[in-house]
Amino acid sequence: MRKLAWVIAACLGITLIIYGFTAWGGQEVSAEVSQETKGSFVRLEPGGKKLVVTAGGNETVYPLSSTVWVYRNMEKSAAEQLQAGDGLEIILNAKEQVAYIKATSPQFAASQSSAGTVGAGTGADGNAGVAPSPGTESTVLPNAAVKPDSSSGATSPAAGAASGSPTPSGVAATPGAANAAAVTSKDNEAYLDKLSIEWKSRDLILRVKRQGGDPSAKANDVIIQGKDLSGIHLTGTSAESFIQQLVKGLPQQQPAFEALLKKRIAEQFQVKDDKVDWKLDVKWKQSSSAADKSKPILSNQDKEDDKDNEKNKDKAKGKDFNKGKDNGKHFERD
Repeated sequence: MRKLAWVIAACLGITLIIYGFTAWGGQEVSAEVSQETKGSFVRLEPGGKKLVVTAGGNETVYPLSSTVWVYRNMEKSAAEQLQAGDGLEIILNAKEQVAYIKATSPQFAASQSSAGTVGAGTGADGNAGVAPSPGTESTVLPNAAVKPDSSSGATSPAAGAASGSPTPSGVAATPGAANAAAVTSKDNEAYLDKLSIEWKSRDLILRVKRQGGDPSAKANDVIIQGKDLSGIHLTGTSAESFIQQLVKGLPQQQPAFEALLKKRIAEQFQVKDDKVDWKLDVKWKQSSSAADKSKPILSNQDKEDDKDNEKNKDKAKGKDFNKGKDNGKHFERD
């Protein structure tokens, strides 16, 4: 009898475990877009589990997710490194916990504004952007399409959101990996035109979709669900900002891009499970400036030669036409 009871208990335990994994895997993030809010950092509550933010003179306390992402001044950071007065952009997960923080210090914000003014004064094209080479100053222009950035190493963590925010002028870029630098030179500049990611593991469900065109388009979509079942759903510019962070500094070559992106996701989301269902579709688009440079530049003499060749072709066509007329006349006389 006792043996039968143990068998029944074991069966029930196995059933509950299977049901738990099935329920976890089948639970999807709500289709509702995650709530976003802005404010200024005041302090972290003792224990570091609550964030105090002021907006419009009122203080609000938000609980922090155990896997909160923090970026301060375009660099990967931690909640403990936030300082009073930092401007915050916050995204809440499905449990109304702070899951993402983009922080900007007043000094950094001022340098961003000055960099934007310089770019406008020099006639910079907001849609073209130039990928910086190692050791040079880096400026990310507003609304630039996502592109690999040689200012950070290929294996470094993703560096801050760039949703229409230029990097400050005068900040020296650190040398990146050789392969990343090679593919982001001014003569071979390219942009991320399409990206589709599907990641399924025990600790993380991640879906990313980006189509070329307007970064604010609703076609851009990001869904993140962690092991605590807290989810984030981003669209438009918020999704674009996340994608920029995710791919920043990665090389364009498909094998290297895939390997380093997979490693970055595992590190950023603290994924410890080796069994991952992973799908990736990526497409790069060459910039207009690089495409123009790929065309041969003709000298004045070459241009004159081309004109002469065109004239000779026209003369030859005229002779053939007149010859056909003469043949027709001979035929009529016969």
